[in-house]
Amino acid sequence: MMITTLKYRIGVLVGIFTILVLLFYNVQKQSKTRYCDLKIPKLKTMSDIVNILELEKCGVIEKVFDLYGIEVEGVPIKIPKTFEEKVSGWLGGNKELIQQSKHQKVIQITNRLSGETTHYNPLRAKRPGSQAQQSREYVDKIIEESQATCDLCRAENMTAEETWGRIKTSKCITAANMFKISGPNNGLVISKTHHLLELGPEDLKDMLHCSKLWFDKVHQQDQALVFPMMVWDALPHAGASQVHPHMQIWLGRDYEGQFKSMLRNANSYVTEFGGNYWEDMAESHVGLGLGVVEGGAVAIVPLTSHKDHEIMIMAKEVNQDFIFLLSAVMEMYNEKLGVFCRSMGMAFPPLVSKIPEETLPAVLRVGSRGSCSSSVSDASSLDLYGVFSVNVDPVQTISALKTVITNIKNREG
Repeated sequence: MMITTLKYRIGVLVGIFTILVLLFYNVQKQSKTRYCDLKIPKLKTMSDIVNILELEKCGVIEKVFDLYGIEVEGVPIKIPKTFEEKVSGWLGGNKELIQQSKHQKVIQITNRLSGETTHYNPLRAKRPGSQAQQSREYVDKIIEESQATCDLCRAENMTAEETWGRIKTSKCITAANMFKISGPNNGLVISKTHHLLELGPEDLKDMLHCSKLWFDKVHQQDQALVFPMMVWDALPHAGASQVHPHMQIWLGRDYEGQFKSMLRNANSYVTEFGGNYWEDMAESHVGLGLGVVEGGAVAIVPLTSHKDHEIMIMAKEVNQDFIFLLSAVMEMYNEKLGVFCRSMGMAFPPLVSKIPEETLPAVLRVGSRGSCSSSVSDASSLDLYGVFSVNVDPVQTISALKTVITNIKNREG
């Protein structure tokens, strides 16, 4: 009896000790990010990021370094006299750029949770074969030439459909992908507008609404399918098999691929730092001047972008603010930056309530795929098997987006 009582008391003490340790750990995590009144320097160019390396690690700056490792590396190089004329031609005879080329610094940013790394060197945009200009005339021409024989303009007769039929809305129709990228169901959301650059806010809103209706219908057929995903390549140089605008959508039993990696990153962040991954990522980028908040949604240029002029949009769900930012990004690409060939990926929240560890917000990434008329690929072995290489200044991208948002609001009064 005494032994049993002793074991019971020891068990109780161990239990109390464990609870105290866990409480202490949680308090430490919650109080890890120390408040400070340090004024966060907004980046005027990406090169300014070197200025935050020596700042006190508190507030937003601490969150930046919780999320990312930042290095600025480079040693001088020597350009032989026999090579100077060619280099000068590549750099347009700009003496400042020629001098920069001899003292290049590469900004190397690593996501501490995923390990993915992006290298920034805008001078690489001047390298041979990389200076093809975006041509609106070329894009208009290939879109116009494709219309006469476009299968997606006659989707009801020239595309496959699910056994249960199609989703039809005022601006969209769905099809079953003839050559599936995922199972069990892989749908196409086809715009009724053939010209990519004529898609407006209402078209984009309807395409996302049509996607939601398709997800719901597929979920009715198999209730184990609850995780919605989407990709969209615009024009052939970006990987589209058809010029006509169309999204590819599917519903999984779990998030897949890079979407799954994002969820894993978010869960690792909670475990290690005790914060909300998405909120802290948004706050970090907005604090550095690389993001813009619109009501219940935020758009950022990720520090670990995969492509030039990349934007990430995040919200708890696909709400009006999310759609507004997406429309602004498309207008920025079409009218401000001339990014006509682009690729997009998006994950939606689960169709049924799940625990936070299994739930993504509405999160979308979209970026440039290079000049639509270029014979040079925008992807190389570096991107596929090494690190991501971005050749434009992210500050340029977010500045363009902020300008477009202001213009839209001025137009709408």
